[in-house]
Amino acid sequence: MKVVVLFFLAGALALPADLDEAEFKAMSVDPTFNKLPPDLSSRITNGVEASPHSIPYQAYLIVSGSNKSWLCGGSLISPKHILTAGHCVDGGISATVYLGSHNLHETESTRVIVQSRHLIRHENYNKSDISNDIGVIELETEVELNENIKVISLPSRDVTEDYVGANVKLSGWGRVAGDQATSAVLLEVNSTVISNTQCRQVYSIVIDSMLCISGTGGVGSCKGDSGGPLVYDNVQIGVVSYGATGCAVGYPSGFSRVTSFLDWIEEKTGLSL
Repeated sequence: MKVVVLFFLAGALALPADLDEAEFKAMSVDPTFNKLPPDLSSRITNGVEASPHSIPYQAYLIVSGSNKSWLCGGSLISPKHILTAGHCVDGGISATVYLGSHNLHETESTRVIVQSRHLIRHENYNKSDISNDIGVIELETEVELNENIKVISLPSRDVTEDYVGANVKLSGWGRVAGDQATSAVLLEVNSTVISNTQCRQVYSIVIDSMLCISGTGGVGSCKGDSGGPLVYDNVQIGVVSYGATGCAVGYPSGFSRVTSFLDWIEEKTGLSL
């Protein structure tokens, strides 16, 4: 078994910077693919700069634990709730949430910074197989919605499609490559959802409550993008969960499938979905 190292990126209320390394997980995948292990962190590689504020539901998170902080992504699903990955809030005590941002290196009049009231991780989140990798952050105060800060829609309960073949958008401020710095500006990539059967040939941990996008073209998620949104037709269908160690080019990126967690999200937020 190989040890996977998760790089945490953190800061106070200013810019994130590399803080530390922590052993986070050990796992392996099918030997057909040289036992390349998945990694719990996930990236925007080979992305392009998003048009400023064109993804108004995107959240930037600095999560603080007892003795470290780390960077994740998220999405605004109500004026008082952020959807993110379970591993992003695992071990967290509080979170600072940035909304309305584009360039983290600049002072932006559109930016709103709000603190968390509660961090909620799925009760059955499992580090060993990355199952139930979903979490919610309840904000201390409701944010005022505007042109730069909007709520993303979630799928309706009657959705039965698996999204295979769908052209989807992934966004975040994570590393642009496994050995490079995080992006100052919000990046986005378009990719295609592949079948779980195909993805399971690469990552043996894939189950029905996950979905994957193709790594074709070298695009995908990287360290710092975890918890961010995967969107199809203006609806969030996935939450960034895992990818290949070192953000290896050409491998699929894995997501928690939002349709599998609608009951849980409704229970924890009180929203009517």
